[in-house]
Amino acid sequence: VYTDITDRKKNEITVIRQQDALRALNEIASIPVFDAEEQLRSALLIGSRYLGLSCGNVSRVQGNQYQVKINVGQQCNRDLLAPLSNYFCEVTLLNNKLFCCDEISNSEYANHYAYKNNKVDTYIGVPILVQGKNYGVLSFYSEHSRYQAYDDLDKDFIQLLARWVCVALERWQYQS
Repeated sequence: VYTDITDRKKNEITVIRQQDALRALNEIASIPVFDAEEQLRSALLIGSRYLGLSCGNVSRVQGNQYQVKINVGQQCNRDLLAPLSNYFCEVTLLNNKLFCCDEISNSEYANHYAYKNNKVDTYIGVPILVQGKNYGVLSFYSEHSRYQAYDDLDKDFIQLLARWVCVALERWQYQS
């Protein structure tokens, strides 16, 4: 007698990943609010860990200018304004919704500046609104592929995190 347990195993993995996402979001919600910038940086670290990606950013976009406000995983000049077209955040904002792609090197985006010059091979990002207006993008990325497509759990996670980031940014602006 043979019983196929493939679906049961897939369901078990999904439940484990959902629990991991809830733990990560709970950890983010529990970060003490002493310094809004440090709170956002800690949230990016937790998000990077959950998604298995080396870098995370909260960026500010004004017109066609891109600026990193908070980042983890790489050093960057936060005072630097760069063309939005240099980043996959451009695609995120053009579509005005979540954008994700793994193995960019094998995708229709292989000729995009962000892949060719910044060597980003996996990306997930979502627009963030502050007080109802476009602020920028919450994004996570890496030079190396995850070798798995972003699924609904990943997408739900970053969208929930983006809502939290919006509130944190509003609080930060209020405190400034």
